[in-house]
Amino acid sequence: MKMIKYFLLAFLLVLPGYSASRILSTMSSTGNGVQFNIVKSADQYAYYIQIRYKGIGPEGIAVMPVQGGVVIKSTRQQRQQQITSYGAVQYYSSGQAMQSRVGIPPDGDLSRLGRNDKPGLIELVIPRKRR
Repeated sequence: MKMIKYFLLAFLLVLPGYSASRILSTMSSTGNGVQFNIVKSADQYAYYIQIRYKGIGPEGIAVMPVQGGVVIKSTRQQRQQQITSYGAVQYYSSGQAMQSRVGIPPDGDLSRLGRNDKPGLIELVIPRKRR
């Protein structure tokens, strides 16, 4: 049932201004209170990746071009405070990370990767190389 839900989400999802794009793949990642739903689509001009997220802000999501695709990585820092039996305050910092890789075909020009952040959504555009 969950897979059908994500398939329908991907099928109904249309990128603003890119109504002719077709869905190539969808994936979901969940961990440590962070959730990603990633949809990759394409048209004759570019590849498009939509990252819907919960449990983290856009500043905590890094997108890095790598050979043959992009890596989407979240880092969530938490700082905790503890008072010892002597009344001293101690701070602990912990980080949690989640990572997904999205492949892009060889005609995708990763050097021209574009990113647009919106609340709950990051849109990536990877233009196709000119022939």
